[in-house]
Amino acid sequence: MNDTADITKLILSMDSHKDVETIREQLVTYDERALPIMLECLPDLRKWQSRQAILYTAIKFSRRSEIAKKIGIIGLRDKSKRVRHYACALSAFSLAPDFLPELRALVLTSDVDTVDDAQAAINAIEHKRHHLFIDRRNTGQVFWNVGGSGVDS
Repeated sequence: MNDTADITKLILSMDSHKDVETIREQLVTYDERALPIMLECLPDLRKWQSRQAILYTAIKFSRRSEIAKKIGIIGLRDKSKRVRHYACALSAFSLAPDFLPELRALVLTSDVDTVDDAQAAINAIEHKRHHLFIDRRNTGQVFWNVGGSGVDS
């Protein structure tokens, strides 16, 4: 099998596997090569845990990959607030203003957790400090290190 077939099979197996994290760890070994396939498969994943794993995996690439950003936009529109949480995190880490319209729309939703996540992502992007997604009280003492992203604190 080639990488594309292997990655596709791995991603689609998430919905039928009890331990999605184990599969996600295997997916990470493909690095950025997996992003286009993650984007393609994301709408076909039924379980929120599977979609969340895709969003989580894409975060570290969100500063340098347009595909990762597209994954984030899809995640912001997801029906699961847990998936939306990771999409907001991806948006915040990317620091990309392209996310602001989608995030501002989420602020108007009825889910309190999603509103809080969207506001934190907006704050991080507007202040160009991804740490603010985690440091919601702006203490300056909480830092978010995304392993493998190549971004220093």
